[in-house]
Amino acid sequence: MSTWVPTRRPRRARDAASGEIQKLQSSVSALLPEAGISLRLRLALRIFDRSSRAATITNMVCGAVLGFWWPVPIAMILDDRPGSVPDLIHKVAKSYDAALAIEDPIDLITALVRTTFATVAVAAFYWAVTVGPLVLAYRVARGYAGVRFPGRKAVLLRQLSRLPVAATSALNACARTLGSTGVRRINLLHSVAEEIESVKHALRVLSRIEYGPQRGRRKRKKMVRRHVLRVSAAIGGVADRIETASDSEIRQLSAMLLSIAERSSERRYVELLDQKSIDGVVAPDREPVRLALGAALALVLASASVGLLNVLGISDGLEPLAIGASIIIAAVIVFRGRAVQKLESLGIFGGGSNMP
Repeated sequence: MSTWVPTRRPRRARDAASGEIQKLQSSVSALLPEAGISLRLRLALRIFDRSSRAATITNMVCGAVLGFWWPVPIAMILDDRPGSVPDLIHKVAKSYDAALAIEDPIDLITALVRTTFATVAVAAFYWAVTVGPLVLAYRVARGYAGVRFPGRKAVLLRQLSRLPVAATSALNACARTLGSTGVRRINLLHSVAEEIESVKHALRVLSRIEYGPQRGRRKRKKMVRRHVLRVSAAIGGVADRIETASDSEIRQLSAMLLSIAERSSERRYVELLDQKSIDGVVAPDREPVRLALGAALALVLASASVGLLNVLGISDGLEPLAIGASIIIAAVIVFRGRAVQKLESLGIFGGGSNMP
């Protein structure tokens, strides 16, 4: 009877992960002699190395799907042959006209319900065939939680260990600046600033990869997002002054980076830094960006809907309705639960507005 024996990774790959851990240990010893490297952080560095190959292959497959499949929804909308979206809309309109011509109330309700169910089923089928592969490939490639797909685990593991790797890389860059002077120090400090930008980029995806219990996930994501904005602002403020930073300030930055690396490896996303480290740090105001994004999205949706109505030849009197629906959809996408409140504050619904 044969037994299964787990295969060992090539020595070269194992040595690569061990080399990164040894380099980190040397950097921590030089910058923070009293600190050490936790076991979870060591494990995160090894997981990132082990999952990189499978995650890269999965991302390449998802990229190929996105690259080859994106013309399908456009072709289905612009095509006018039987089975296309315009043909489907015309058939649905005729079905509702025939149903509304029925005089008997019971038969009318039955026909409307039957037509509605058929329309929803066909629309779901078209969505699954045309847009579904694009959405699935994008979410798998980006490491979104809740998507069951081969290779998703490797992508998710790589995303989970991405912040510890970025923080340790920035910490290694800080260690190289100790004792340096002149032009060499300036170049090394510039490399530290670039590594901090990588850390800030890795911080932005934390709320997306939060995949704990479904209950309360939105609240946890909001808490993570708020904390991450403050942490990003804290290390970003240090990066703005990095060109004139002394060795003591570099050590303080290294302590922050080590805390971020260790706590992110333990998935303590709402306490990456102690409260005293981010006291007085104000998170950047993202409301103007959201407003600009909402306006651009509303413009795109309104243009697309009006253009579709013109293509179908049913644009008479429906343009205002299409534009209004586009604004509401854009507000829901950008502001979610605050969509109605935001539309009222802007005077779209007429309530709660000080605008003339």
